Amino acid sequence: MKKALLIALFLVLNLFPQKFAWLTDTHIGADGAELFLGSAIDYINKQSDIDFVILTGDITEKGLIPELTKAREEIAKLNKPWYAIPGNHDMKWSDNGGREFVFQLNDDRFAFKKNDVLFIGVNSGIIHRGGSGHIKPEDLKWMREKLESEKPYKEVYFFVHHPLTGDLDNAPAVHEVLKTVKRPVFFCGHGHSNKKLDYNGIPGFMGIATLKKYKNPSGFNIVDFAADSIVITTHYLDDEKTEQWAVLKKKDAVFGETPVPDRFTQEGVEILKANDLAAAVVAEPVFEEGKILVTTLQGRVILFDSLGNELWRTKLSAPVTGAGTITGNRVIVGATNGELYSLDAATGDVVQTIGLDEAVTSQLVVIDAERYGKKVKAVVVGTASGKLYCYETMEFSQLWVNDFAEGMIQSKPLVYKDKIIYGAWDGYLYSVDAKKGLLNWRWSENPNFYFSPAGCRPATDGKTVYVVTPFKQLYAVDLLLGSTKWSTDKYAVWESVTLSSDATKLYIRSLYDNFFIADAATGKQINKYELKMGTDASPGVAIEEGNSVIFGSGNGNIYKVTGKKADKILRLGLSKTLSPLSLGNGKILAMNMDGKMTIFRLSDEKNSETKPGKDTKSGKK
Repeated sequence: MKKALLIALFLVLNLFPQKFAWLTDTHIGADGAELFLGSAIDYINKQSDIDFVILTGDITEKGLIPELTKAREEIAKLNKPWYAIPGNHDMKWSDNGGREFVFQLNDDRFAFKKNDVLFIGVNSGIIHRGGSGHIKPEDLKWMREKLESEKPYKEVYFFVHHPLTGDLDNAPAVHEVLKTVKRPVFFCGHGHSNKKLDYNGIPGFMGIATLKKYKNPSGFNIVDFAADSIVITTHYLDDEKTEQWAVLKKKDAVFGETPVPDRFTQEGVEILKANDLAAAVVAEPVFEEGKILVTTLQGRVILFDSLGNELWRTKLSAPVTGAGTITGNRVIVGATNGELYSLDAATGDVVQTIGLDEAVTSQLVVIDAERYGKKVKAVVVGTASGKLYCYETMEFSQLWVNDFAEGMIQSKPLVYKDKIIYGAWDGYLYSVDAKKGLLNWRWSENPNFYFSPAGCRPATDGKTVYVVTPFKQLYAVDLLLGSTKWSTDKYAVWESVTLSSDATKLYIRSLYDNFFIADAATGKQINKYELKMGTDASPGVAIEEGNSVIFGSGNGNIYKVTGKKADKILRLGLSKTLSPLSLGNGKILAMNMDGKMTIFRLSDEKNSETKPGKDTKSGKK
């Protein structure tokens, strides 16, 4: 009798659907967002047949701590279990390296079982490197482990912010993971609308945004999942109406081939060394004092010699989002826990730390300074709130601080003689005195957060500062006066511009497909290269090697431009590339966000009519 009752209960549970509410793109921090989310929560709390709630990213507008705190306060009003993952808006401008999302919203990934279904969700937002999606190597590994350890189950519902059918650069890697189960289904946000999707045999759904934006309706979805089907109904917040829009009859998936395998390829280069850190890296690698410095998002600091041989690695207690620096016998790194670390360059041991009370977010740069009349080396550090600090490198004595900016400092400050130039996520570009940190000027043609000159690395020829903004504008700014000399929107540039070593040309990677060489004096086009790179909103600089320009792209490729010809020379895999580095003697370092690191040499260097020249004039003079 007892066995019969258990069987009957099992049948009932599988005949009658279980329900969960699915919210996405709440954008707390945007106008009206709290009201729409509040309305959704009020409705969900009244429905006794909704078992739990899942939120698939863009929980906040900018990923800032006050927004995440408010999101937590609102979501905590739910009277049901809830699970949340980040989107690009939660990560792109994060002033805390994603730490606050984990703290406020419990984690940035989840896995649990309900009946015979495994629910699993991961973060696809990228810290500081554009709005497209990417799943970290660590999270792909975690997914594989969960798919194994959570057995038995019959189905897998996979939750991610970016759709597998677009905007997620390593979707093929996800496809490979999900192919190991018979019945996977994916749920995503990002597109602010309801859509039925299919990614090479994996059925999926995109969900309506909870935030009402422009003329788009607002709402959320209720998902019924039973033994034989998935039924999705939208509850609209504008008029309280409901509409069933999707029914999926359950059956074993018929998988197509993985479209773009995650593999390394090379063309016309000699590979000297390859390393795979299998770790997320958003900070640019650094080559200083004859050593290569790499910092990972998990807080690992790794030092290599110029041949790519690992010398040591040290684990810090917080993520690192901005590149460190090497000076003398010290490696200096800032982390999102607000600590500035000094490490012994020979051993990797932490020698000293100092707390800044807020996340270190910028790339670090070393300058010449004076302390008590003695010449010293000092490190310039940018933070989440926009403060720029200058510390003596050996004892971390503070020389000065400038707190004029009101937004996060992200990129590497430009040092030119007695001036430091940097952008902040408050819409402005700043020039401060390197000796005392006093403000020389601040500049903006469009003081809007979203169009800040903060992601690009400024460059100068000693008279003009060149910057680009997400307003797709290239600007030439007078170094002395802080006034606009000229601007152009011809190149649809986003966060990538480099000045040639002879200061006559600009190398510009467009947001869409193309690479340009322009005249630095006028901004007029010299050459255009149509490369079909796709959309790339990530920051980056080019380098020169011999007569060629080398640069990376968001599609995982490294390109070489020589004269009027452009070629793909390396494919590092399914991940955005970081800026290449010249290591001297013809050696070049290429790296991507998955920690794949390759040192190579061009195998067919030839003379050409377009002569590039070195990294940028964005370093110290």
